[in-house]
Amino acid sequence: MALLWMEGFEGFSSAPATVTNYLYSKYAHVTASSTTWYTVTGRTGGLALRGATNNGELITERLSTTSNTTIVGCAIKPTAALTTHTFIELFDGETLGINLRLSTTTGEITVYRDTTLLGTTTDAGIAIDNWTFVELKVVVDNTVGTVEIKTGGVSRLSLSDQDTQAGLNAWHNTLGIGTSSLAYIDDVYMCDGTGSFNNDWIGQRKIVALFPNADTATADWTPSTGTDHYATVNEGSAGGASVLADTIDDTDLWDYQDIGDVGVIQGIQLVTHVQETAAKSFDLITPIESDGDVYDDAGVSIRSTSMVALSRIIETDPATDELWTINGLTLAHFGVKLASN
Repeated sequence: MALLWMEGFEGFSSAPATVTNYLYSKYAHVTASSTTWYTVTGRTGGLALRGATNNGELITERLSTTSNTTIVGCAIKPTAALTTHTFIELFDGETLGINLRLSTTTGEITVYRDTTLLGTTTDAGIAIDNWTFVELKVVVDNTVGTVEIKTGGVSRLSLSDQDTQAGLNAWHNTLGIGTSSLAYIDDVYMCDGTGSFNNDWIGQRKIVALFPNADTATADWTPSTGTDHYATVNEGSAGGASVLADTIDDTDLWDYQDIGDVGVIQGIQLVTHVQETAAKSFDLITPIESDGDVYDDAGVSIRSTSMVALSRIIETDPATDELWTINGLTLAHFGVKLASN
């Protein structure tokens, strides 16, 4: 796998409580002096994220990689003067490694290993009220590490023979997203150097959200209200209506909104909000139906009565083992399956 994570902050209203609850359910660590986040208009429509009155930080679970190469992309928009603002952090477990900080005073981005300055961009073009798409590529090593930063697809900093390894391991397996009341962030992704796809620069990307819009013939779960299964799960945040199951192998599959003409699809991410409502744990599988066949993942054990958000990255169409096509994604179905643990 090369595509490890994506976040577009899509599918919300402007209600800060809704956004905050979602972030706490999806991210392993959420910090801020004020625990409220807001959605704002995104880079190319849709939504982006800003903090409240203080800086915040969203940190993912440890991602499944031991690659020494990490590629990150994101869009950032300062809305007022910022002398320094950390907006991307890479970790080896809990050890802070490479991190990026912007300044509207200089218009540049500085790259650090933990707190050690490694270099500063030239002509990065960071400016107040201007969206800038930033790409970072790091090769981790104690002596021959490399760092390159691009903005607008143009290289602004290239470092070689660097100590880019902060932890015990020569990799970054956790992503931190820095937020601020004075900066918006959008369209974040992280890849590594493995696999056949997304293992190098992939350029500016837009992350969009699609929601269930119809049931299929596979409808074993029970809606908590009404008769349409998809209508209970077609919102971007947890809470409200839902589908329920208590029989092993019960499966629901739903049709989704069409994605439209978006060009190359680098991968998709299924985000499923789930919780245990009975006094027993279970596994949840997120199946995919493509070209008439159903493909199950290994499943995730659910042992919490609190709502959690499960994220599954699917880089390629399982029916073809190639990147998703617009037609393939349009015809595919996604859903949930109850399994024992």
